[in-house]
Amino acid sequence: MVGKVNIDESLDIGGKLSRSWATQVDDFIAKLPADGFKLAIVSDSHYEDLYDESSPYSYQYTADAFKHLNAFNRLGNAVNVMIADGDNVNGLDGDVQHSIADGTVYATKLLQTSMTADKYVMLGNHDDSSPQLRLGNLLPTDVITDDQFKKMYQTDDLINGENRSDGSLYFYKDYADQKIRVIGLNSFDVPEGVTNADGTVKYPRYLISNYSQNQVNWLANVALNNIPANYQIVVVTHAPLPYGYSLTDEVKMYNQTVVKGLLDAVATGTSYSGKSDDGTPAECQVSIAADFSSQGARPIVGFFGGHVHKEIIKPLDHFTSCVVLADANIDQANVGTINELGVTVVTIDTVNRKVMLNGLGRATDRQFTY
Repeated sequence: MVGKVNIDESLDIGGKLSRSWATQVDDFIAKLPADGFKLAIVSDSHYEDLYDESSPYSYQYTADAFKHLNAFNRLGNAVNVMIADGDNVNGLDGDVQHSIADGTVYATKLLQTSMTADKYVMLGNHDDSSPQLRLGNLLPTDVITDDQFKKMYQTDDLINGENRSDGSLYFYKDYADQKIRVIGLNSFDVPEGVTNADGTVKYPRYLISNYSQNQVNWLANVALNNIPANYQIVVVTHAPLPYGYSLTDEVKMYNQTVVKGLLDAVATGTSYSGKSDDGTPAECQVSIAADFSSQGARPIVGFFGGHVHKEIIKPLDHFTSCVVLADANIDQANVGTINELGVTVVTIDTVNRKVMLNGLGRATDRQFTY
């Protein structure tokens, strides 16, 4: 073929971005703080194109999630990092291959955009199709595996020049100009292939948040180690640490205190030795010892997550847990308006130790210091 091939933008997944939305996104960009390291987060889009109005776990309006990504991608030349922070799809269609297809399209639409920002996709508790346990027994063949997610999210390709452990769903990358290390964690690192006596999945991601021994080892010995002087740390994952909100009785979170202990220690330049809380199942138990005293204190800007579907700023011992709003729209009145969106841009002022959060759509403007 000779010359250019022009493709109608309306053929893009999610359709053409309307002039009204494009203008409002551009206006939003113009109002962002001029300086500072910028991280754009879209979380809990819950894409679903097989809405079941009889199910209390379905989302009526989230078939527009790909349209939301069109608006999100428009931020890509105005920020340093873009993250789809998990629950990208709803995973309640009873068909694991359909969930793989949906998740692959969602990830590709972000990862293959030509915008200049680095782009990452995180794993949420809905993405692996395990929510279909609401429809009946959940078997190992009903859920997406880590290896399949690595292909879907292109983790082996290291497309941002990041550091991973054999293509893991967790990573870190240093941003030398701003002296920031971004760490992405997998908060649903459950034991795979473990079943109950009846053959059903014992640790469904839908209900179980976990950090494995391998990930804890990597966090302590790699991601939090050898951090250059004057660097600060940003941590992002889907499920925030369990502070500032209440868990339901059927939801379990394992090894969150170990992760917090490591982060407290690196923030203060001290040592930490810890293990899983009492009651943690044998397959999920971890232990770790780390000493950051020779490295010295490395401030933690914040621990950013989604999952809870509401905005929370919760100061902890040595860092702040910050939860962003869900992108999934549940209000018919918002349909067709920019308030369909729930997108947050995090701007970090490393000199004044200040974080500014600007909300696009339903998300609000907030700030905290660290």
